[in-house]
Amino acid sequence: MSLLDELKKVNYIENTKGGKYYGTTYNSNLDVFASASRNSKYSNLTLLFKNALEENETLALANLLYLLDIREGKGERRIFTIMFRTLCEEYPDLAKRILPYIGSLGRYDYLLYALKSPIEKETVKLIKEQLKKDMDSSNPSLLAKWLPTHRTHKKNN
Repeated sequence: MSLLDELKKVNYIENTKGGKYYGTTYNSNLDVFASASRNSKYSNLTLLFKNALEENETLALANLLYLLDIREGKGERRIFTIMFRTLCEEYPDLAKRILPYIGSLGRYDYLLYALKSPIEKETVKLIKEQLKKDMDSSNPSLLAKWLPTHRTHKKNN
């Protein structure tokens, strides 16, 4: 189907105030960039992200890291964790590619979402290597701060 045919379809969505707008940009990665919000439903976010990955993996991963980035991105914790869990479970090779960037763009505790997933081994290896670097460094990372402790109030940690 051509773009013109797609545009001819009625593709309006009504917002909470009754205004109508287009429901899609016909570009899945642009939809992730523009439409992913903290109020989006879990299922909508996973569908948006899967469509973006099918369209262009590199751009979808860049969008995911932009959503995570607390300094120059959106810094959206909920959106990132939902999409990262999907990535770990369904696209483990792609999840391995972004593992090294998570601590510097967001928080190290996001790595814990990769445990009990197909990339658990790589995640544990990354954590061990970073802890070893931190022990010898005069300027350690914040990894140890974000790891669960035995004093936690959360029983599943």
